[in-house]
Amino acid sequence: MKLSGNVVRLIVFIVLSIISISLILFLTVNEDTYKAIRGINPIFLVYCFLIWFINVVIDSIGMIFFVRGTGERIRFLDACKITCIRVFFNLITPFTFGGQPLIVYVLNKFGVPGGKGTAVVMTRLICMLVFTLVFGVIALVFFNKAITDNAVLGNIFSVTVILTIFLFVLLILLLLFPPIMKKIIKMIGYIGNKISLVKNLEKFNSKSIAEIYNMRNSFKNFFSKYFGYFILGFICIGFFFAIQIIIIYVIINGVGVYLSIKQGLASSSLLYFCISFMPTPGSSGLGEGFFVLIFQKNVPIYLVGIVVVLWRFFFQYLTAFLGAISSARFFSKAMVKPGRARIV
Repeated sequence: MKLSGNVVRLIVFIVLSIISISLILFLTVNEDTYKAIRGINPIFLVYCFLIWFINVVIDSIGMIFFVRGTGERIRFLDACKITCIRVFFNLITPFTFGGQPLIVYVLNKFGVPGGKGTAVVMTRLICMLVFTLVFGVIALVFFNKAITDNAVLGNIFSVTVILTIFLFVLLILLLLFPPIMKKIIKMIGYIGNKISLVKNLEKFNSKSIAEIYNMRNSFKNFFSKYFGYFILGFICIGFFFAIQIIIIYVIINGVGVYLSIKQGLASSSLLYFCISFMPTPGSSGLGEGFFVLIFQKNVPIYLVGIVVVLWRFFFQYLTAFLGAISSARFFSKAMVKPGRARIV
């Protein structure tokens, strides 16, 4: 597995993040900012760390439920590693999508067959798209006028709706109709063979197609034999999304700005919905811009930069830092043969 490309993407993400955050801080920080920082209660940061920790735990437990829904098992610690690695690779890839296929590889190293791992990833992604649409509905209800009046916000909102629905339908079709997936796999194999990534095309196609049917059977089990695990995993995804919305509300109120629960949660829903498919790695630059656009009427200008830094730190940077460490250790042992799945 080539890491050079990932290093380049990491550098791009870091550079874009530093530029965008530095620019926001430069334009917003003044004497009032320093006074506000001195007035922050340290216990507020403890609350933020606690919320972040709960979020990682819930996301990891959700992964355990989805894996059990395929008849396999992984340890809680391994699930935590998967969560952090996924966030890290989402952060350094455009459209925050790089962590999804990587989960299949990591799950395989933890003893979960490729077909079942793919079913886990696709089922989890479908659940996430459902809650993304829920965010969109909440945002539309409370910010209909703001979305329609602002051309940038309105266009991004419309594109996100279209992409979310498109991906949702595509994933369902791929899971329900294996022939479509077979054609895609053969196309990937053909391209991989042409660029020397796939040496034995026939073996690649036969093994991949076998895993497709394994994946489909695992997906069917989610709604029959292991339906309970699917429901539990779906609930965990819901809590995972809810906590990410809550943390913005906590941060804004923690720096001394009163924001009603309704206003805070609705604004956060709009933000997360709009940055779901940003083309820059980890939505760096664009995410900060949309934060300012959405919260500029609620957060004083001298606090915007501080709130953005805290949001990014607890929303992505902290988990991604652990993911970078886990990735380095994990891929340094990539030659280790995958063993049987371990009991939690």
